[in-house]
Amino acid sequence: MNFKRSGAQNPSLSIMTFRPSAEDFQDFNTYIASIESQGAHRAGLAKIIPPKEWKARQSYDDISDILIAAPLQQVASGRAGVFIQYHKKKKAMTVGQYRRLANSGQYRTPPHVDFEDLERKYWKTRVYDSPIYGADVSGSLFDANTKQWNLGHLGTIQDLLEQECGVVIEGVNTPYLYFGMWKTSFAWQTEHMDLYSINYLHFGEPKTWYAVPPEHGQRLECLARELFPGSSRGCEAFLRHKVALISPSVLKENGIPFSRITQEAGEFMVTFPYGYHAGFNHGFNCAEAINFATPRWVDYGKVASQCSCGEARVSFSMDAFVRILQPERYELWKCGQDRTVLDHVEPMALGSRDLSAWRQSLAAARASAAVRQPSRHPRLPSSTQCGAAAACCSSKPDLSSPPIPGPSARVPQPTGSCAGGRRPLEEGAQEATLQAAAKRRCSVGTARTAPDPKALPVLADGLLVDNHTSFSFQFPNPSRASGCYCAPDLQFLGPPLDPDEPMHPGPCLLSLDNIVTCLPDSVPLAPPNITGTLRSFPKDAAGNLKTLVNLSEISIKYLHFGEPKTWYAVPPEHGQRLECLARELFPGSSRGCEAFLRHKVALISPSVLKENGIPFSRITQEAGEFMVTFPYGYHAGFNHGFNCAEAINFATPRWVDYGKVASQCSCGEARVSFSMDAFVRILQPERYELWKRGQDRTVLDHAEPTALGSRDLRA
Repeated sequence: MNFKRSGAQNPSLSIMTFRPSAEDFQDFNTYIASIESQGAHRAGLAKIIPPKEWKARQSYDDISDILIAAPLQQVASGRAGVFIQYHKKKKAMTVGQYRRLANSGQYRTPPHVDFEDLERKYWKTRVYDSPIYGADVSGSLFDANTKQWNLGHLGTIQDLLEQECGVVIEGVNTPYLYFGMWKTSFAWQTEHMDLYSINYLHFGEPKTWYAVPPEHGQRLECLARELFPGSSRGCEAFLRHKVALISPSVLKENGIPFSRITQEAGEFMVTFPYGYHAGFNHGFNCAEAINFATPRWVDYGKVASQCSCGEARVSFSMDAFVRILQPERYELWKCGQDRTVLDHVEPMALGSRDLSAWRQSLAAARASAAVRQPSRHPRLPSSTQCGAAAACCSSKPDLSSPPIPGPSARVPQPTGSCAGGRRPLEEGAQEATLQAAAKRRCSVGTARTAPDPKALPVLADGLLVDNHTSFSFQFPNPSRASGCYCAPDLQFLGPPLDPDEPMHPGPCLLSLDNIVTCLPDSVPLAPPNITGTLRSFPKDAAGNLKTLVNLSEISIKYLHFGEPKTWYAVPPEHGQRLECLARELFPGSSRGCEAFLRHKVALISPSVLKENGIPFSRITQEAGEFMVTFPYGYHAGFNHGFNCAEAINFATPRWVDYGKVASQCSCGEARVSFSMDAFVRILQPERYELWKRGQDRTVLDHAEPTALGSRDLRA
């Protein structure tokens, strides 16, 4: 196998197709390295067609009884190639029932001339006849005797997550099955923690894939913020929700480089770190997918963005990966001084001494495990929400966890390995109760089976905002595992600094104010040729201004006596431009918290604002005068000397729309929030039902004034 170590391979950033020989197909990690050496990773997506003699499974005739516990109806809204896709959970059904539904008159593939014709029909009719997706079915259809490229046993460094940390996250390091029909879609996304992923199409109709090269991922993010301003303000990394559909024509109009490719049955698709991808199914089919990792991924994992609103947060500690695979940088990383810049061009390098040693120890561990315990840990029921312990690695098992009840129904089993090598849950789940204390598991998708469809957990009104999930990713705090409650919120500070508390970086902290840390620099902001107001800003750390941020509230401040105050204000219509500048000036803080300006610690002078084209005004407040701030109005200032001021927040009916989409501090240090239910119910009764179902899509109007005298306000 020839390795071309040139970083200039694949300069066109096109999706490459590979046809390995039987010999090339023997070693998964080596082959991934070989295609990266040819530049496959630069496109963000690659197709691999296995050798003819290789088979994933001998027959698919015996899978009709597999249960799709929570099929998701994909409801889309929007127009002109820009859509938001929401999910409504449907009743459980078997694969046989789903096949009949997919081939029925309502959902079957329409007549078409070719793939291009079908693609046009998809984008023209996306909002009609909402399809049903059999997504996130935990299990595998690979035969147990399929040794090469069995998605349940790829043997990549992602195995460190379970081997070193004891963490199993369904769909991340165990396989998921996806049963699709015409028009079922996967929205624009990168993988959790920006991992690699591999998708095998077992049988059925093709899939169309779109991919944006990692080198241009930030340009797609900037465009998405412009197209979905409300969602963007509600969550800084809202693309993690996997609900945004953007058509190829819109990408082309806005200068976003992308490629498309069709996956046929029997073919693999590999996505690469920070490779945004999306697509749709041409008809009834079945795919299987899992994440994996290589040494090249580690730098991506250390700086991967996280959903700031908590709806789609899946994360784990990078400590074991850095310690084993980057030992020369481990101490720097622990101190927050590891500033490696991501290189989207450089391919994966195999053969490091530390990686070889880890592989040898892994092989030895597997051999001894096979002797001691032929049947591995059973899977816990997916209705079990994982605690915050799953967010970081701990060598201490949580022996205080209460027993976790399991279903009593027998699991229908197809032939082959149906849980990625993990034994299905036994009747009564007695063994699961014993194992739960020693193995932390994170179950974030639908269960593979359900004993009673009526007993399935259902969210409010049966609607789901997050793609491919039936439960929120916002993990509750555990009943104090090793460490303390604040551990998940402190993950961005780095690895465990206290050997006696592996979950926690040092003593328990009530505040981050006294922590001195320098987080890694980020890759540059998107180039300035994006349609809209976003632009590239020069770096200038000079500042003498403290930004006091009240994004969603209105406030009033009265200066009782003393020396004046100077105030600076950025108009709400230009608030996002200030946020972009702040992310560029403070990349480490912005990675530590998606809404880090909520911490009220950023100093940016008027001269820097002016140099970067941020509109602002200044005014002086004298004693005896009031100052009123308005929703989403960034403001800051300083005191001229001794004085005394008094302030409070207040609200008007116009504020309600701001409150519904107000951003929140993602690290937990400055999170202040409350339910908007009463405000919407009383002040916007005509939109209340839509809002409860997540379908209230009013766009903020910074220019429209408050309307007084409404009937509901008077009442």
